[in-house]
Amino acid sequence: MFVAAARLTLILHGCTSLKEKRRLLHRARDRVRARFPGVAIAEVGDNDIWGRAEIGLASVGNDAAHTRQVVAAAVEHVESLYLGELVSDDIEVWQA
Repeated sequence: MFVAAARLTLILHGCTSLKEKRRLLHRARDRVRARFPGVAIAEVGDNDIWGRAEIGLASVGNDAAHTRQVVAAAVEHVESLYLGELVSDDIEVWQA
């Protein structure tokens, strides 16, 4: 079994409150879950900072390359939603 995980750091330009940030991330989470049902997504850091978000994505599979490819596609989808400026996107794969 292989696990692929990504941590995205986003700068959210234009967000002026935590309520607005939560609404933006909720909509993005719903879109990722609809397009990639096998990928888990959650806010994993910077919870109380309205101008910045850390999002975690994860997938599990039998093939390391395929699992990494699924997470990479989900990361590209998040980037295409134009939530904000993507500062970093670290993807790791390990065997469990």
